[in-house]
Amino acid sequence: MTTEDLCFASIHQLASALQKGDISPVELTQAYLERIQQFNDKLNAYITVTADRALKEAKEAEIEIRQQGPRDFLHGIPLAHKDIAATKGVRTTSGSKVFPLGCMLLKQYF
Repeated sequence: MTTEDLCFASIHQLASALQKGDISPVELTQAYLERIQQFNDKLNAYITVTADRALKEAKEAEIEIRQQGPRDFLHGIPLAHKDIAATKGVRTTSGSKVFPLGCMLLKQYF
């Protein structure tokens, strides 16, 4: 599959390809990261991209899937979180200049 094929495939198609070993979680994550890098300056769809973390987790998923098979249907599929979910270690703004102050307090607990 090409990068474009991967980025426009349905989750069902991706999960099936991952389970069969036709693609790897790392390959899929890299495809999405390339697409983000290619278009995000124009689209401004992502405020914070945690590429290193995504690739680290994709490598872990790849090893788990290879050794034990997928845990569930979505194992190995990258996920983007809306910038309203407080995530420990990741900047959260909710698109606001004021919100990050309150969010810093919340992150201590999540």
